Amino acid sequence: MKQTIRYRILTIPKKISVDIRLVLNDTVSPEYRSNFDDGSNVSVRLSPFIGVNIIRPTERDEEGRSIRAPWNPNDSIGMTMFNLPIFIDNLHAIRESMKVPNLYSYVGKRLEINDKEAELARRVFTIGSTVVEFAPVVIESDENTRVEGIKVKFNNEDSSFLLTLNEMTSLYWNLSHMDPEGIAIKLYQMYVKQSDKKDTTQPTQKKYNTSVDIAPKAISFSDDELPF
Repeated sequence: MKQTIRYRILTIPKKISVDIRLVLNDTVSPEYRSNFDDGSNVSVRLSPFIGVNIIRPTERDEEGRSIRAPWNPNDSIGMTMFNLPIFIDNLHAIRESMKVPNLYSYVGKRLEINDKEAELARRVFTIGSTVVEFAPVVIESDENTRVEGIKVKFNNEDSSFLLTLNEMTSLYWNLSHMDPEGIAIKLYQMYVKQSDKKDTTQPTQKKYNTSVDIAPKAISFSDDELPF
C-alpha cells in the first residue's frame, strides 16, 4: 500500500499552499543493502515532491454545512529536485522584471500597466505536463486600491491566482531556502516508526478542463543579442 506523507512549508491565505510530499510503498523499501567481503553498504533513495497548490474557498450545502470545493487536477503542480530550479528561476526573473521603470505608471491617481512591457516581462515555461505562466498585472483589492502584482496560471484561466509583490517575495524566499531532501529524510523516519497505516479511498472525481490557453512567448534577438 502506498502512503503519502506531507509537510506544509508555506500558506498564503486564500491563495496557495506549498508542501513537500514523500510517497512510500509498504512493499518496496527505499533502502538498498549490499554485502561484500569487508563489510556492507546501505543506500537510501528518496524522491520528494514539492507541491504548489491553489486554495479553493469552501462551499456551503443547503443545510449550511461547510464542504470542500471539487478537486481540479490543474490546481496543483508537483515538482521534483530536477524541475524545482526551473520554477524558482522563472519566479526570480519575473521579480526582476517588476523593477522595470516603464512597467507601471500612474494616470492621475490610478495605477496602470504598460501592456507592451508586461508582455516582455511575461514568463511561460513547463513543469512536467503543466504549462505555467507568470504575468505582471494590476491587482484591484477594492475600488480605491490598485497594487502591482502577478497572475500565476497553471494551464488555463480556471486554475489561476494573483500574488502581490510581498506574496511573490514570500513564495520566492521559501522555495529558495527550503531543504526538500532534509525534510524528506525526517518524513521517512516518521514513516518507519508508524505502526498503523489506514487505507483511504478517493471518491470519483468529475472531469475538468485540462486544455492549455496560455499563449507561447515569441522570442526574437537582434544580431548583437544572440545568446550564442
